[in-house]
Amino acid sequence: MKFVKPELTAEQLKVLKELISLAGIGCLKELALLNQYQSAVVQDLQKIGCVGVFKRKGKFMVLMSP
Repeated sequence: MKFVKPELTAEQLKVLKELISLAGIGCLKELALLNQYQSAVVQDLQKIGCVGVFKRKGKFMVLMSP
């Protein structure tokens, strides 16, 4: 699967691909599965709308924009 959003940096795109391979799209996965670097990039991806973070449940989900 190829997902490219023009506003993503090369690092963000790399981490997004890692997240998709780890969690799939639309599936909740534990935040604890991410390493420290991925966790930091997830915050940026959340602002862009590529990833949802559910802190109360301690989970994340990869989102695809229309």
